Amino acid sequence: MNVDNILLLYSEEKQNRLNEELKGFWKEDIWIINDAPVNQEKKTIHDYKVSFKCRSNNLKTEIKYACMYKFKNNEWVITYTLRLRNIKIIIKWIDDSGISVKSFMLKNLNEWEESLTNYLKENNMVRQYKKERIDASQNKKISIEVDPAVSVLRQIYRTIADVYDERTKYDREVWDLRELGIKIDKSRSGYKLNFSKITQSWLNKATKKFMAYNLTINSPSHCMYHIQGLNCFSAFIKDKHPQINPSEINREIMFNYLYYLHDIGLSKGTKQHYIINIRSFFEKCSQEYWLDITESRLIYSEDIPCRDKNVPRYIPLNVVLQLNQHLDSLPEVIMRMVLILQDCGMRVTELCNMPFDCTMKDDCEDYFLRYYQGKMKKEHSIPITKEISKVIIEQQKFIVSQKLQSYGLLFCSKNGEPIKQRHFNTILNKMAYDKEIRDDKGNLYRFKSHQFRHTVGTTMINNGVPQHIVQRYLGHESPEMTNHYAEIHDKTMKKAFEEYSKKTVNILGEIIEKESYVNNIDLQWLKKNILAQALPNGYCGLPAVLGTCPHANGCLTCDKFRTDISFLSRHKAQLNETNRILVESKKNNWLRQVEMNQRVKANLEEIITALEDKGVTHYDN
Repeated sequence: MNVDNILLLYSEEKQNRLNEELKGFWKEDIWIINDAPVNQEKKTIHDYKVSFKCRSNNLKTEIKYACMYKFKNNEWVITYTLRLRNIKIIIKWIDDSGISVKSFMLKNLNEWEESLTNYLKENNMVRQYKKERIDASQNKKISIEVDPAVSVLRQIYRTIADVYDERTKYDREVWDLRELGIKIDKSRSGYKLNFSKITQSWLNKATKKFMAYNLTINSPSHCMYHIQGLNCFSAFIKDKHPQINPSEINREIMFNYLYYLHDIGLSKGTKQHYIINIRSFFEKCSQEYWLDITESRLIYSEDIPCRDKNVPRYIPLNVVLQLNQHLDSLPEVIMRMVLILQDCGMRVTELCNMPFDCTMKDDCEDYFLRYYQGKMKKEHSIPITKEISKVIIEQQKFIVSQKLQSYGLLFCSKNGEPIKQRHFNTILNKMAYDKEIRDDKGNLYRFKSHQFRHTVGTTMINNGVPQHIVQRYLGHESPEMTNHYAEIHDKTMKKAFEEYSKKTVNILGEIIEKESYVNNIDLQWLKKNILAQALPNGYCGLPAVLGTCPHANGCLTCDKFRTDISFLSRHKAQLNETNRILVESKKNNWLRQVEMNQRVKANLEEIITALEDKGVTHYDN
């Protein structure tokens, strides 16, 4: 809401309604905070008191109401008494400055902040805090935060402004999704849609209609991303075409927007999203007559940039090793979260919302982890190691020791809310900065929580776990969702095949090192995966396209046969069986069988000797 509109919010009637809602504990001018009727388990160590006695009864009413609202909605916790100390400072400022205005709404927020800041400076009460953060490039940034009393005043002001605003919730500049009955992921920091940056009246109104529609079919996070795209288009209109009407938007204007997106240096992915966003926005506006806009097509498919091929964003092994070396430097709760993510590969939102009772045991006393997959909208369970079960038990004990188990979450903050995803990433990347965790190029590494999921999937594929098992473990709906992990597997297998092609064994126990294998690995990789025939004890060098092998069961006497150490146990078992057959054949004077099996026996002995003595590289089919 802009400054001019906010000055019109106050009325004596509205303020009287606030006063009527202050009942019982909340009506008193002195609060013993441990007695506050709120759904919070923890209490302060001492019986902390806060006095709201103030010369201005009107401002006192607004301050008390804002505090009650914050506590009841668990936006403030009673154990954090610093805010209440700042309430004392704010009331002292009101009394000492002789402020007699009837409502905070009769001045804009900037005026109030300036007045309080000057008062703090004049009385040598200013508290300035440096806030360190690690940016997206893993660089340290330091900012000076406003005095905590100013921050609390800001929260009081905005709370009262929102209460006084009697417009429908869909007409406001900021939508609180909780008030709209939208289910939100409490592990995410955002729960509001802010339209204040869309400055054109026609665009602002149409955007609100578009977002009201989107909230019925898309997630809140998806809608927040939509807002970002429309914010960008609004900035473009303000900069390049400030006087334009929607009826004047044409293909030429959209060309200019495409150039604008290029010039401001967006990533391919963001640019793609913004273009798709504005296309769907205009199409819906035209369809529903929300704007007087042309029905002609404004954005074509070829206008949308192709994103780089989506390969798994796994964490490199050397980075994982560095992370694990410094796990002890993380807060214990965050450390446990990292251990579970590394092992189980769920999405971080699933971890943050993990129920307190999340494990179960089968008849064999093996543990399973049970959690809800919000993206797939289903319960999911996976087997876990005993080590991870112990990590979960440790976290459960911690939650009980903090008296937070009634909230039903494995990882929660003091106010019973899930630990925020942003908090998890912030702590992890602060540690990466402090401990100088670097990638192969020497750059400081920045973790993204979803990388753990990609790492688990990629590792499972590379370790030979069948793709359908990986799909089931990660909870993917379709094989296509798991397919891109297999691209890394192909590279791994190709490298293994390069070694294998130099050190495979034929029926004479000779290590094969053919020039064609060494010099044309790509072709041989294709041949191995597409053309060659797999056998139970090796593989056939005869391409499948040449037809069926004419030597039924004659592999161990065929020069096309290849094998490696992974089949050693099978060769030993077959040698034992061959010796048994030879004894029986000689006993019955079956000369042909004796001749064939003596050749098989000799070749098996050569193969076994070569595999055991020559260190032939294992190749996993």
